[in-house]
Order: sequence, then structure tokens, then C-alpha cells
Amino acid sequence: MDNKKTKVAISWSGGKDGCLALYRTLKAGKKVECLVSMVSEKYERNHAHGLRLDILEHQAKAVGIPLVLVNSGDDYVRSLIGALSD
Repeated sequence: MDNKKTKVAISWSGGKDGCLALYRTLKAGKKVECLVSMVSEKYERNHAHGLRLDILEHQAKAVGIPLVLVNSGDDYVRSLIGALSD
């Protein structure tokens, strides 16, 4: 049996659903490498809830997990796939 934890990224909106997903993932013994939030650098907000980016950064710092902000530009899906590939 492999004792290594599965590494995962959590889609982080800054809201209750993302928080619950993070909780359940950690409880299941997975290693959360980072929180990924799709953002608009132009408006300095995330797409899901329109939260300011500094709020997302404070949340990530509070849970001790790195935050990856992905500027979606004009192509949300392509940007997300690129970020997850990296």
C-alpha cells in the first residue's frame, strides 16, 4: 500500500462551498497543494463571488495553504486548464 497522500488543488471561491470542499478533502486525508481561484486582474476580484483578491489571500494565509490566482482573461476554461497543468 502506498502511504503517500494524494495531492490535490481545491477550486477556491472564498465562499462556503469551497470551504466545505477543503474541509472534506483534508478530512479524507488528501494533501491540498494549493487553492486555485479564477480572477479578473482588471477588476481585482474573483469571478465566483466578486471578492477582492486581498480577502482570498487572507483566507489562504489563515488556513496555511498557498493560493494560486489565475487571471482568466478572455478564456476561462483555457486559463483554468493551463493553471492546473502547471
